[in-house]
Amino acid sequence: MERYFTIEKLMPCCSDASRCKYCRAATAEAHRHQTRIIANLESLISHLLEPLHEAYKDDINVLDGYRCSKINRKRGIPWGPCGNQHIHGHAVTLTTGNTTDNLWLAYLVQQLGDWDVLLLEDTDASVCRPAYLYVSYRRTGKNRREIWCRVKDSDTYHKVKSLKLSDT
Repeated sequence: MERYFTIEKLMPCCSDASRCKYCRAATAEAHRHQTRIIANLESLISHLLEPLHEAYKDDINVLDGYRCSKINRKRGIPWGPCGNQHIHGHAVTLTTGNTTDNLWLAYLVQQLGDWDVLLLEDTDASVCRPAYLYVSYRRTGKNRREIWCRVKDSDTYHKVKSLKLSDT
């Protein structure tokens, strides 16, 4: 069975082992830990993203996967309450393209079992419908299963105990 998520989808800037086409960094700098990063991405795909796609049964767009530290610094976006796991290959930013469906996707992540952090990003103030989701999975160590929400145009995250089906 063909996988929906691939390393190339999650590592677009650095899938070429010889040069990062976005940050123009040499291999030694940008890909020093590439074997570990690829192993982390493979775990993220097999333990979280593929089961999520199977449960959702529709397209899920990857907005961001692995980012080398140079790109990560250039992005200048708020880092979640647990730091930024993109540089380790532990995290991905996803969207369905629809805030209601993104909330449903977040609910499905919560139900899947083992995951580390789920951030509902750029939600509107009245209801917690995210423009996109940040979700992470750690291959080693304990996954925390923490849910956080950030209202659009804010740098403040609020911890959410759990998502209920009635929220979606």
